[in-house]
Parts: sequence; C-alpha cells; structure tokens
Amino acid sequence: MLLDSALVKPMTSVKKEVTGMRLFLVTTTNNYYHFHVKNQLIILSVDK
Repeated sequence: MLLDSALVKPMTSVKKEVTGMRLFLVTTTNNYYHFHVKNQLIILSVDK
C-alpha cells in the first residue's frame, strides 16, 4: 500500500484515497500514520 506523505497533512481530518479505500486521517506518531477505516484502525508505515 503506497501513500504519498506529501499529500497528507498531520493532525487534520483530510481524506485520502488509498487503493480504493477512503481513509480518514486520525493522527500521526513518528513515521506511522493512523487511519480510521470503517470502525477499524489501520496503521500505515511511511518512509521519510
């Protein structure tokens, strides 16, 4: 799963389309992006 970190702003409620799934950005912790998808917490690792 690829994620363009340049299009994601930390600590906002922006929506990102990743592999056809609508992800709601919740928060960021170091190099990890936490997404809330349909009542499930998805943690994506982002290389910086």
